Amino acid sequence: MKLLERRGHVGLLAALLGFVLATSAARADQLLVTNAGTNTIGAYDATTGAVVNATFITGLTGPFGIAVSGSNLFVTNTLTGTIGEYNATTGAVVNATFITGLSIPRDIAVSGSNLLVANEFANTIGEYNATTGAVVNANFITGLSLPTGIAVSGSNLFVANAFANTIGEYNVTTGAPVNATFITGLSAPVGIAIASTSVPEPTSLLLLGLGLVGLAAWRRVTGPVV
Repeated sequence: MKLLERRGHVGLLAALLGFVLATSAARADQLLVTNAGTNTIGAYDATTGAVVNATFITGLTGPFGIAVSGSNLFVTNTLTGTIGEYNATTGAVVNATFITGLSIPRDIAVSGSNLLVANEFANTIGEYNATTGAVVNANFITGLSLPTGIAVSGSNLFVANAFANTIGEYNVTTGAPVNATFITGLSAPVGIAIASTSVPEPTSLLLLGLGLVGLAAWRRVTGPVV
């Protein structure tokens, strides 16, 4: 009898732990914001909007685009033509000049193990290794018209052309055009993002599953509620 009771307590504990951890995982996100006027990046709570650290990263030079890859945060510095690399959790400098020699880099996106960078002045998208910063293809996509915003969705890369008032669509692996005028008739488009249906993160689903399994085990031991 004591063994059954102990198993019931363990099952209930697993259920509660799973639900608590799932809730915590879903609420751990922060918003990182580039402030071009103060050359900083601020960190804010993504649920409440509360300030976490208004000067999370300082000493930047015209920061514009940011992207997170694993534990690293990459920032475009438009005035110095560089990409800086920072710890995404602490804001500590990893390499302030991770990539150099760019031409007014505006936006940046992660594609697998590579970084894609929109060079506004050169009207190109460059491709770089996200681990080493080495050039993969500085002219990955050419012939753009003041590219300012980029976003990756599946096998496609979308580019906002501020001067041509268009969104172009390209193969994210090869850089080949899919439709250079995918969207037209815009008014100086500078930002672009992919909005998907809200789906729980895999980690949250796993933890939630743990909670459900524990709860089921507890119900089997204690029997149905009368």
